[in-house]
Amino acid sequence: MPPTAPVTELTENISPYSSRHKYRLTPKLTHTFEGEAWLNPREIIVLNIIKQCRTVSSMQIGRFWTSNKSRQALKRLARWGIIWEHVLEAERKLNIYTPPGYIPDPDRAIREMALAELYLKIREIAPCYIKPAQPPLTGIILYRAVEFNVLVCRAGDNNALLPFLLKEIPRLIIIAENIDPVFKNLPCRITTDFALQTLPLEDAFFKPDGTPSKAKIFAEPIAMLGSKDK
Repeated sequence: MPPTAPVTELTENISPYSSRHKYRLTPKLTHTFEGEAWLNPREIIVLNIIKQCRTVSSMQIGRFWTSNKSRQALKRLARWGIIWEHVLEAERKLNIYTPPGYIPDPDRAIREMALAELYLKIREIAPCYIKPAQPPLTGIILYRAVEFNVLVCRAGDNNALLPFLLKEIPRLIIIAENIDPVFKNLPCRITTDFALQTLPLEDAFFKPDGTPSKAKIFAEPIAMLGSKDK
């Protein structure tokens, strides 16, 4: 059942991708092997996802293996230099992965992981693709030949100018930690980190006032590419 509480009540538990953690980023340059790596089909899928999302956490990408295999597989890819591993640390620690040569600052990393959370949920329904976007947008998700413009807002952002910057943007999705009254002036759907992690995707969206807004376009799952090992 979709929630009936406003978004502000749904996000009391701080997301791993919250700006409130005040993360520090430390690269773990573990590239130790030389030569051509052999990749199995699952690893190719994971590599393509990391290339599109730019930053993913081990929690997000680990869903493509059973729990006892994901860490081993990701460490192997990092040793080959096919992906880079980093650590985000504050009161908690996140292992994150990026394409080779890409070291995001912590603020960029958490926004890209929030976008990755939405992308991975959509990908369970049908193939989709992330396209680069001009600021202030975080990315564009191409799904069933439709482009969805995505803005990731984090706690503490100054959103006052968003209605002027985004008023002409079609099919806008905002991924927020908490609802901001300024969203009422935008033609958009809102989702939260909490909703994306706990609800079926079609039930994870809200109107700008925080009331549920069922997204029927995300309601018909098909077989997922790269499902977990049996």
